[in-house]
Amino acid sequence: MNNLIICKYDPNKHKECLQNILCAIEKKSWIKLSSNQNKIKIISTDLLPEKAGIIINSSGSSGRSYECLHTYENLDISASSSGNWLINQGIEIKNSLLLNSLPLNHVSGLMPWWRSRCWNATYKWIHPELMKHPIELEENYKQLFRKHDNPILTSLVPTQLHRLIYHPAGIRWLQSFSLIWIGGSSLPNELETIARRQKINLSPCYGATETAAMVSALPPKDFLLGRNDCGYPLKDVKLEINQEGLLQVKTKRLAIGRLNNGKIEQISNTSGWWKSGDIAYLHQTNNRQKLEIVGRVDNAIQSGSETIFPEILEQRLLQEAQSKNMPLRAVLFLPVPNKEWGQRIVALVRFHKKNKASEDHLKNYNLKSLVKDWLAAERPIEWHECNELRTNQSGKWNRNFWKEWLDKERKKIKDLA
Repeated sequence: MNNLIICKYDPNKHKECLQNILCAIEKKSWIKLSSNQNKIKIISTDLLPEKAGIIINSSGSSGRSYECLHTYENLDISASSSGNWLINQGIEIKNSLLLNSLPLNHVSGLMPWWRSRCWNATYKWIHPELMKHPIELEENYKQLFRKHDNPILTSLVPTQLHRLIYHPAGIRWLQSFSLIWIGGSSLPNELETIARRQKINLSPCYGATETAAMVSALPPKDFLLGRNDCGYPLKDVKLEINQEGLLQVKTKRLAIGRLNNGKIEQISNTSGWWKSGDIAYLHQTNNRQKLEIVGRVDNAIQSGSETIFPEILEQRLLQEAQSKNMPLRAVLFLPVPNKEWGQRIVALVRFHKKNKASEDHLKNYNLKSLVKDWLAAERPIEWHECNELRTNQSGKWNRNFWKEWLDKERKKIKDLA
């Protein structure tokens, strides 16, 4: 019978969680990582494969999540792959310092520590609360940056980048890194523009829990030159687009299965390909594939005869608002039922600052004028200002949560009418 260690991750007990993982590795046991806020699902140890590893939640943007099973070998291969990618960028990984502010119960937070083990590099934890305070963050790490002549690396989600990049102290902190992998969701055009202007070494990347993190990444030098894609696939990865337009991945480090209703399911097909939920394009450039993520298939909206990907329209509106100097900070497009069209789009928007002259931004900033030339199916039929509008800790939209908010808001307006 296999052993199973349960670890409910608490950011205030980061070292304790790392010790639990090391204990599991030493005992060749399985370890289940979960949030300290989630209830632990009972798993029969009889189900677990003999080769030990980690059980970790995937975090899809649709609200559905699965528990993926990764052997320790999978994580080693992933760390080696990203390390080789860095070496090709001229970065000496053995002498690097990895700073991590992401939770260990997500693969994006686990891998920085795992990479440091595999590379014999230095690892340092940053409490996520500190990431919300740019001045304190800069003060805490000023001496470290001055003393460390070797490469300093980190991984961020767009939400963290957003908090830092609008503050002078945050910009200086970001500028101190040799490379910042940025993933979790699409990067708003405004953040890209500021990052390039401030010479911040961002590396937009794509990965998933199912692939043990990163499968493609864009070198910072290419990002700073204006490229907006997710770069080229890493050497141990093959990518293809299926007939549905979905990205498929083939690599030796795919999760060996996922837990679903008390059973372990294979995630790959008979040919070894895992199908993601992401609509993507692969562009051939100099005999190399370049990955561009379009949107989530489970977020697609069917409006009339059109298939609408809200992520594309959200970025388009943010970009057009920026060009008109409108202080639009966040936008989320959600579907509502419509008898004639099947579904229509409703927009939730959040602005940078409250206008003292008027409480109604939607009157001051005519967002409708920005979409007047869009296809009818793409134009929102309603606009709702939502000052609470934010992504989750992974930088992704919990669209189900905001759909509930919208339903309540529309009911409130209907009742008042």
